[in-house]
Amino acid sequence: MKVALASLVLLVAACSPDTAQQAHPRRSGPTPAPVLAPQDRDFLERAAEGSNAEIATGSTATRQAFRPEVKAFGAMMVRDHGTMNRQLAAIARRYHIELPTSLGDHQASYDRIVDLRYDRFDEEYMQVMIEDHDLALELFRGEAAGGADPALRAFAAAHVPMIEAHLDHAKALAGPKPPPTQ
Repeated sequence: MKVALASLVLLVAACSPDTAQQAHPRRSGPTPAPVLAPQDRDFLERAAEGSNAEIATGSTATRQAFRPEVKAFGAMMVRDHGTMNRQLAAIARRYHIELPTSLGDHQASYDRIVDLRYDRFDEEYMQVMIEDHDLALELFRGEAAGGADPALRAFAAAHVPMIEAHLDHAKALAGPKPPPTQ
């Protein structure tokens, strides 16, 4: 009887909730997010703000530009930077980071063009695109070369050629205009 009682006590102890939790700990709440280095977080946020600006100014260009090629450039900005923002958002979700929806430092550039029309819009918009893509190229090259997070380094490196192409295209559109037709 003593052996049976001892066995019963051991069996009850083994099945008690306290013992079960110690043997198989449960996680409560969401899995903690990995930590992103400050330089990488800064890149992520600045890249999103820059992309937001390209989308906002590009959308404005599709409505207000005079030259069809400037309107087409604006549409390309909306498309390419929309894709970039979706990719940035996927990376940010892994770190439980909410990306900015503002234009950040690019707000002043947007404000420079928003009320312009026709040739004046085209000239100023292309100048803004040159300035913005020069800054973006510096930002993306810096992250590609010195970022701590491998996914962000790869993202930045993969987008440098696109930013270079946008910059070259913007410079070409900002160049000398053809003479007016008679």
